[in-house]
Amino acid sequence: MRTCPNCQNSVPDGAYCPTCGYMFPDFAGASRSKVKRRRVRALLAVFFAAAALCLFIFLPRPGFESIQRSQLLDPALKLLGGAADRGELSADLELTAGCDDFLISRLLRGSAAVLKLQLEDGGALINAGLTVMGSEVLTGYATYRDGALGFALPQADGKYYEGAKLPLPKPDASSFREKTRACLDILFDAVNDENLTVTKENGLTRYVFAPSEAELEAMVLALGDELGIGLVPPESLTWTLEASWIRLKAVTVEAGGVTVRIEPDGLSLPGTVTGPGFDASFELNGELPLSASLTLDGDPLGVGIDGLTLDLTATTPSTAKEPEGELVDISGYNILEVIKLAEGLVSKLTGDILGEFGGIF
Repeated sequence: MRTCPNCQNSVPDGAYCPTCGYMFPDFAGASRSKVKRRRVRALLAVFFAAAALCLFIFLPRPGFESIQRSQLLDPALKLLGGAADRGELSADLELTAGCDDFLISRLLRGSAAVLKLQLEDGGALINAGLTVMGSEVLTGYATYRDGALGFALPQADGKYYEGAKLPLPKPDASSFREKTRACLDILFDAVNDENLTVTKENGLTRYVFAPSEAELEAMVLALGDELGIGLVPPESLTWTLEASWIRLKAVTVEAGGVTVRIEPDGLSLPGTVTGPGFDASFELNGELPLSASLTLDGDPLGVGIDGLTLDLTATTPSTAKEPEGELVDISGYNILEVIKLAEGLVSKLTGDILGEFGGIF
């Protein structure tokens, strides 16, 4: 114990008087020294952290990778992996079309192909339909529950066939993410100071990755090995990242005459795909709805339709309905018998649909 010379109270040994705050001279120098050392350590920590951040972001290769991973690829993986983890999907997809030909455009007006999906708890309820000029010409139902498949084609015979044993593997979200990350690692590992150029103009930094023919071939072969499939390298690849400061503005990939461009806008991912004879646009969001449009120049598909435009929209939740009709148990059917049954129903439907189209014209 000691006596404080300022307030005359007895205080325990230490640097300060707990009553009045007086600092004893024999401790003042040591305390100030400790404070200085702490400040120096804090400043050094901030300096090295800032230096590491600058190296990671502003050096060509780390910047090209880190900006895309943090603002585009990782969020997309999280979104897709989350849906796979839950094993849930509830959406209605509608495909409509138009073209330059007057007679065919008349047929396509009021026509649509619809797919309704309800996936949850390892099961599925699927509705499919085809409408031509406002007339429903085809409706189909499919169910999958507890390893058993069911289906119905009302226009064929009005029966619901249920119980065909068909075990399917459950989607593995973690495996999907690991495989995707491994492929991304292969892509980014191919980037080096020789095949990546960086230019800056008006506050915009442009990174351009253009691998040589040998580098491109090695990268594509490595991707094929990772995925377990054979891949053929395109003639060339140009991958461009545009960023303002550290904010991603656009990503453009050109390969094999096809150009894909994405311009992230918050949770929205609008983009375009162009190539020989076609021009497509799309907009993806963190949640549904989504939309996509494809326009073909001339008749690249060789189907006799010029200027074909396809529009796809997806909305949620799904409006899929349970199949109706006389229940037929096919739990004792083997896979060949199920296929033969389906072929018979489809054959009958073909005649019905042709008759329906004849009535339209």
